[in-house]
Amino acid sequence: MRGYRKSNSSYGEYSRIIDHPDYRGFGLSKIAILTAIADSKLRNHPRMIFGACVPQHAKMYEKYGWRFVEGIDLVLEEKVQQVARAMVSDVFSDVPEAYDSTINSVILPQLQESQKVLYPFP
Repeated sequence: MRGYRKSNSSYGEYSRIIDHPDYRGFGLSKIAILTAIADSKLRNHPRMIFGACVPQHAKMYEKYGWRFVEGIDLVLEEKVQQVARAMVSDVFSDVPEAYDSTINSVILPQLQESQKVLYPFP
């Protein structure tokens, strides 16, 4: 996962969640996506945005509650400029219950504990 960036006051952005080919099939993308959702909840950023450049990537994100926003595209500039269809998710209402339960009971408490270690001062 490339990392978190606060896009504006209401959106958190995570980009480039990619598994190395040798590590595909172990559920690492699922863990990364659920952790990103939990982190967005922890930061109180209700909406996340994702740019879908490749259609098969969009299908994966739709499982976790993302949906396309018609009429809005993102321009991604790395080495080559790409235009991606914007997908958004409200982390407090769009995440399917089965995943939300895992986020709230397993991942979120672990993130909260790790923040206490990383940032021990109030």
